[in-house]
Amino acid sequence: MHRFPAKMMAVIMAVSMTAMVLPVSAPPQKVYAKEEETFVSPVTADKSADYHLTAATTSTSENMMHHGASGIMDLTWKKASMNATLYKYRKKLDSLTMTSSNPAILQLQTDEEGHVRYEATGAGYVTVKVSYVIHNLNKTKSTTYRVFVFPDMKKAKLNTSAVPKYLDTSGEEGGSLTLALSTQERVKLPDMDLTSTDSHKSMKSTVRIRYGCVYVNVTGAGTDTISFAVDGATFKLKVRGRSLEPVYRLSAGQTKKLKVKGAKASLVTFTSDDPDVAEVTEDGSLITKTDGAAVILATYQGMTFGTVVNVASQEKIDAFNWARDYAAKSTYSQALRMTEGYYDCSSLVYRAYLQQGITLPSLSTFWAPTAADLGQSLVTCKPSKKVGATKDANLKKRLFQTGDLLFETGANNKRYKGIYHVEMFGGYTFAGVNADGSANILGTWASRKDGYYGAVDANFMCRP
Repeated sequence: MHRFPAKMMAVIMAVSMTAMVLPVSAPPQKVYAKEEETFVSPVTADKSADYHLTAATTSTSENMMHHGASGIMDLTWKKASMNATLYKYRKKLDSLTMTSSNPAILQLQTDEEGHVRYEATGAGYVTVKVSYVIHNLNKTKSTTYRVFVFPDMKKAKLNTSAVPKYLDTSGEEGGSLTLALSTQERVKLPDMDLTSTDSHKSMKSTVRIRYGCVYVNVTGAGTDTISFAVDGATFKLKVRGRSLEPVYRLSAGQTKKLKVKGAKASLVTFTSDDPDVAEVTEDGSLITKTDGAAVILATYQGMTFGTVVNVASQEKIDAFNWARDYAAKSTYSQALRMTEGYYDCSSLVYRAYLQQGITLPSLSTFWAPTAADLGQSLVTCKPSKKVGATKDANLKKRLFQTGDLLFETGANNKRYKGIYHVEMFGGYTFAGVNADGSANILGTWASRKDGYYGAVDANFMCRP
């Protein structure tokens, strides 16, 4: 599921001298060869070497090594990544040597056969400097490689004290944890993505190391034991996830039973901040009243969950769902905007409403207008369809509804108000509780990430 970052080019993990040596495919004595010519250097491309450093397109590449590893360190050059000078004189090198910036971490020594023997006696980052002399120019050149030697991870400890009793794992983003992973050597681990497994089939975790800390993200509800490995050592933590869907889109007069997943229903209490839009009983029985948006809060074991119930006509909800789903599986193209499998901003909203039997203003019933023409038609028609500017005050008042169309303005395109984009609003979603106790809500959109647009006074919404 996860892998080491791509920047770790040619990472070949070293193994202990007591373990099986994995062969690395590289043609011996052919590293600098062209047209069957061979250059023999003090360090050759021995296919049985435990550890290969591969020349990168920059002067530094990052490699990783096990704690206590020892064996042969070798260097493999690639034509595409050799600098111009080295490539030109590749057959005229007098010597090739390696040195370690910190022998207390990584010791290097050339043996009788010309191979560089390494021994990882410490832990942390060390720089391996490779020097070579160009015969004709009598110049010494060098390049460096950054190597990280892991400490003994079996002696490392994961501090799980930061794991709360219950974690809010609502929505697609889920909940996050930051944990300390300490080693005896007090070495900060490098950034990497790790593979994790989950004991709960309905929960999913991602685990990363960033800035020496372990970052865990969890989605789904239930009790999950997350397992992940760092350099052969396995770590586990238990997470109890509880979640409430952060957004609902319903038409007036609908009923629904709200539930915090993973929580005992009798211990959850629900309240609505706008019963005129959506009323809810303490046990989560919801009934929608009129178009608008209401924030529903649920309390459980000292935790506060939230959702936004967006009430609009079923046609507009269906139009939004169609636009969101179509955009997710199709390709943006202005040239093919009305072709199946493609769309641009205005054709997406036009076709979404057309699917519900609603034709937005256009010169043709078979071709979507531009965003600017659509905006001008909705603003200037009588009565005007303009709802208001997308300024912060209007967003906080929840002035807008699912199915509304946002028009971005200000381009120098000689069109109405400089409109260059239209997007369908999907209503509000719950994003947490602010420091003052108020709900933090964001906008949802058919083809962009939630909260993408923000509050811009020059932009405006229309309600078809």
